[in-house]
Amino acid sequence: MGSELQESLLRVAPFAVGVLILGLLVALRPESRERLAWKPVPARVLVRWLLLWAAWVAATELLARALGHPSPARFTAHGAALAVRVVGIVVLAPLLEELVFRGILFRLLLPWAGPGPTVVGTALLFALSHGQYSALELVQVLADGVVLGLARLRTGSTRVPFWMHLLGNAFAVWQRLRPG
Repeated sequence: MGSELQESLLRVAPFAVGVLILGLLVALRPESRERLAWKPVPARVLVRWLLLWAAWVAATELLARALGHPSPARFTAHGAALAVRVVGIVVLAPLLEELVFRGILFRLLLPWAGPGPTVVGTALLFALSHGQYSALELVQVLADGVVLGLARLRTGSTRVPFWMHLLGNAFAVWQRLRPG
């Protein structure tokens, strides 16, 4: 196995293990699905939130460019190593992060802190978990976390913020893969 693939597997492994653990928990204890708020929502509700998210991503991207934020660095990985990273970034990270931040933590904080502090608190914890980013990027992650938290609050489901997060990460991957 090449070092590039090994590095990609090491980066993605924590997300894969986390998703596996939560999946086993749900399989062994189906009532935990409720604790994770993994509930279906009507298609029209999901589409509305995804359209709002697309507008949000476009607006924050335009603002970042206006503030002189540089374009994201291109991926250097290739082949299987790149495929592993893409799956990790686009699917595994959003799934685990939404189940943890907008599922478990949201459910724990909501009765104690109320809706507003829960949305902001989980967004702050979400941003802090992204310490690899610059200060400006962390502000954007915090704002994204607030929007994802509002989606969770309004729909009662982690599925909506998961799909929003997946699309946002897919856009970020596209930015790092597109030519020129």
